[in-house]
Amino acid sequence: MYCNIYQLLRQPDEEWTDADLLSDHPLFLSSSNYVDDIKEEERDAAIKEFTKWLKKEELGNVDSGVIRFSPAASCERHFADRYARFHHLTLNLARVTEGIYLLCFDKVRDMVSDLMKVLVDENDDYVCLDVNQLIPMDEFLRTVDPKTPYYFGAVCKYHGGM
Repeated sequence: MYCNIYQLLRQPDEEWTDADLLSDHPLFLSSSNYVDDIKEEERDAAIKEFTKWLKKEELGNVDSGVIRFSPAASCERHFADRYARFHHLTLNLARVTEGIYLLCFDKVRDMVSDLMKVLVDENDDYVCLDVNQLIPMDEFLRTVDPKTPYYFGAVCKYHGGM
């Protein structure tokens, strides 16, 4: 599965990252993931799709190359539909007895893994800040400062092998 890494800059003239810089990130060192640069026309298409997605999900907008995130990006409908599943999974975890915890390792590990996937999808797009600081898109959206304007830098693609 291919996903994108969107470099978001706080200043329009900051240094752009590339696949070589990102390949040293633990995300790509610890698994069968790998990262590639993309051609300029692919970058333009990815930015266009990202811009449409932001608008559709009511997470923010892009105007004249400046990305502004909505103040409600972290708590609106993009995450709202996940709460029911999150709640269901936490209730199931709460029912785990000491015996189940001690004897059913695989089951408990799968439950915790499912819960983490609902909280932050680490197999989706990433945001790159500061040349090689990668943050899952979900985590970025939950912590983004809506007062900070961002600018597109590089866009790379990665293949997730997890």
